[in-house]
Amino acid sequence: MEKEFYYLDEKEQKGPFTIDQLKTIGLKPETLVWSDGFENWKQVKDVDELKIVLKKTPPPPPIIDTLSSSSIKDDENEILDEKMNNVEDSNIKFWASFKIFGSIVIFILLAIFIGFYIVNSKKAKLKDEISLKINNVLDNKSLIIDGTITLTEGKLKNIDYGKRKQNLTDDPLSIPIRNPWWETEKLYTIFTAESGGFTIKQLTKQSDESFDVLTSYSGDMGYKKPSSSYIAPQYMDDGLGGKFKISGGYQSQNYRTSVRDAYRSAYEYFTKEDKKSPGAYSPGKFIDINNFPDLRNEYFYLENREPKSYSSSGTFAASWESSGDHGANINNENWVVYYKTYGEHYELTENDSKINKDLLTNIGIAIGLIFLILLIAFISKPKYFRNLNLYGKRWQNLLYKEQIFFFEHSFFGKQTFTEIINDKVYKGTLKITDKGNTINLSYPNKELFYKIDKIDVDNLSLISIKDKSVVTLKRIGAKETIEIKNEDISTQKEETNQ
Repeated sequence: MEKEFYYLDEKEQKGPFTIDQLKTIGLKPETLVWSDGFENWKQVKDVDELKIVLKKTPPPPPIIDTLSSSSIKDDENEILDEKMNNVEDSNIKFWASFKIFGSIVIFILLAIFIGFYIVNSKKAKLKDEISLKINNVLDNKSLIIDGTITLTEGKLKNIDYGKRKQNLTDDPLSIPIRNPWWETEKLYTIFTAESGGFTIKQLTKQSDESFDVLTSYSGDMGYKKPSSSYIAPQYMDDGLGGKFKISGGYQSQNYRTSVRDAYRSAYEYFTKEDKKSPGAYSPGKFIDINNFPDLRNEYFYLENREPKSYSSSGTFAASWESSGDHGANINNENWVVYYKTYGEHYELTENDSKINKDLLTNIGIAIGLIFLILLIAFISKPKYFRNLNLYGKRWQNLLYKEQIFFFEHSFFGKQTFTEIINDKVYKGTLKITDKGNTINLSYPNKELFYKIDKIDVDNLSLISIKDKSVVTLKRIGAKETIEIKNEDISTQKEETNQ
């Protein structure tokens, strides 16, 4: 008896038919058939008796033409298979995203570095600038002095120190507990200054960032000798037992330097005579010293504060002054001119608020530029951010199962692909163009272009730009829907047996 077969047309079971009858039906190689003796349904192409019913048509071609044997790398087959088996489930999307966000972090750190570099460079430049201004004021010295003098006005008063001294000697009980200031220098006449006089400015460099400004103001003055002296009379014996006056018996005016000349001499003690600090007198520097505390730029200024180290004042204070109005003085044998000092200490200080503001501004600008570049790249080069599902997987051509693709992702370098056809290995360069919508497969001797029709985790559909044919690929390892079909086939078999 001639063997008969059943076949499935979609889900409908048909038959039985003899082999001759099946020849007229036009079965496909994948059509499922069953005959007595089969344990399960089989595809026509797997049944030797039925191969004669199939039309002799060539199998669907691969989407890539087979390359010449010269481009086949047989020695890489074993390594490639191992590599592809190891990376087929790798999360390229995660690693590509990691690269993107890692790059953003690196760019942000770079922006911070650039911000610090710009600010530090500017700070170094501005510090050199203000240091140059300071050195210009000091004329490369560590101490300079200059002053100014005007006509001194005040009141002149005779004290009659000689008479007062005699009175104090005659009556010790009348000595006060504290002598008036003019008695310290035994002054006969005092000048109480009301305005004018001299002002001396002294600038001292304690270190490259530490300075003292000392100002000396003239005060009162006094004379150490009286304005006149009494000349006692002189007598001569007349030879008759009597005497006659030959001279004396009158007040003689003493020469005393004028008040103005006394102040002038005291002023020159500091300046022209340069006796206070030899070598420090610097004519024309008075205004510069007076304006010294106002030296500043964007990042640096001179702050009146406590010294960080030794100060010429001898005290760790922001400012100081001499005690009393009649202590320090310039004097000679004829006069004494008093002066009072006031000192301030200055430290070269960074303008932290301005520096921090510039730092944040520069970092913000740098970060803004980086994000602008990334935004432009995202808009103009979306290929770097799209289709990440394409990479790190083995894609099998559903019509030509002997063909497998593997695409390797490179965020900065070239992206490559590997193709396997019947255990033959081919390599090429992958280019994503048309804003991420087109795949360009570049071989050593040709290029092929495909439009991406659909892509997800498990499925990839491409349309050939050349002939508009559709190529469907599936990720190897994806869950197959054939399981449902197998269940249907098992159910149909049970119904047939019944």
